[in-house]
Amino acid sequence: MLLSYFYKLILSLSFYGASVIASEYYFPLEGKKTYIAGSTGMVGTALLKFCEQEGCNILTTTRSELDLMSQSAVNLYFEENKPEVVFLVAAYVGGILENMTKAATMISDNLIIERNVIHAAYLYGCQKLVFVGSAAVYPDGITRALTESDLLTGSLDETKRSYALAKIAGIELCRAYKIQHGCDFVAGLPNNIYGPKDNYHPLSGHLLSALIQKVHKAKLEGASSIEIWGSGLPRRELCYVDDVARALIHIAKFYTGESAVNIGTGEDYSITEIANFVCDALDYPCQFTYNSSKPDGTMRRLLDVSLLRSLGFCHEVDVREGIRRAYEWFLSESNK
Repeated sequence: MLLSYFYKLILSLSFYGASVIASEYYFPLEGKKTYIAGSTGMVGTALLKFCEQEGCNILTTTRSELDLMSQSAVNLYFEENKPEVVFLVAAYVGGILENMTKAATMISDNLIIERNVIHAAYLYGCQKLVFVGSAAVYPDGITRALTESDLLTGSLDETKRSYALAKIAGIELCRAYKIQHGCDFVAGLPNNIYGPKDNYHPLSGHLLSALIQKVHKAKLEGASSIEIWGSGLPRRELCYVDDVARALIHIAKFYTGESAVNIGTGEDYSITEIANFVCDALDYPCQFTYNSSKPDGTMRRLLDVSLLRSLGFCHEVDVREGIRRAYEWFLSESNK
C-alpha cells in the first residue's frame, strides 16, 4: 500500500489527437463508497474480492434489486447511495454464436445500461468511474499488436459488430463526459477474459471456457477428438479474470487520461495451441477436427499493453496456470 501511495508517474502520450499528461496522479480507493455494477458476474466477482482488499466501502446490487435498464431506478439508487467510485462491469456478453444470433439485444441492452449508469454517475457527483470495455472494439484485419490509438480507424469484425459498437459507445461516453463536464471517467479494454464464473456452454460460451467444456466432456465419454470452430489458426490473447480485476483497480487509482487503456498480457497463441493447453490442464490428449463452416472471427487480436505497464502494472497469472485454476472452478461447480 505504501508503494502504491507514493507511486509517481510522469507520462506524456498522444491519443485522439490530444496530449494526455498524468503527473503524480493518485486516486485512493480506501474508504470510498464503491459501487460495482455487475458484481455477480465473472469480472464483478473478482473486483469485489480485490476492492475489499483495497478497503473500499462496497455497494452491490442484484438484477432483482436494481434494474439497470431503467434510468429512473438507476437515478434513484445513485441519489440514495451517492457512490464515489463506480466500476461499470454489467453487460450482456456471449461468444460468436450469441453475437450473431442476438445482435439486436446485444447492442440495445448494452447501450441502455451504459448510458443509464454513466449519466447517473455524472448527475450525482461520482468522483471516479471505470467502464469495462472490450478488445472487440478494435478494427478487424490488423495483425500487429493493437494500440489504443487504433480505435475507430477501421471496420469491425462482423461476428462481434453489435457488441463492439455498444462498447465503443461506452468508451466515447466516458470521454465525452470528461470533456464536457470534467468527469473523471475512464475505460479499460480487456482481451479474452477467462476464469471462474465464466460461461462454460460449448455454444454460447467464449473460446477458452467452451474448449474446457468440450475436452471435459470428451474425457468423461472417452472420446478421442473434439470439434474446433474454424481453422484453428486465429491467434488469441487470454487474460485471467483476477489480472483483469487488478488492472481495473490500478487504472482507477493511477490513470485519468482520455484514452481507453488496454488490458492484456502482451502474448498470444493460436486456437489450436490453446486447445492443447486445455488438454494438458485436463490431462487428456485429444485430436482436433476443424469445422470450416464455422467462422474464424478476426485472425489476430493482440493488445499493446505499453500504456498499462507504464502505469506500473503487469499481469501475474500465466495462461497455463490460469487454465488450471479455471478448470478447478469448473469441476467444483460441476460437482455441485
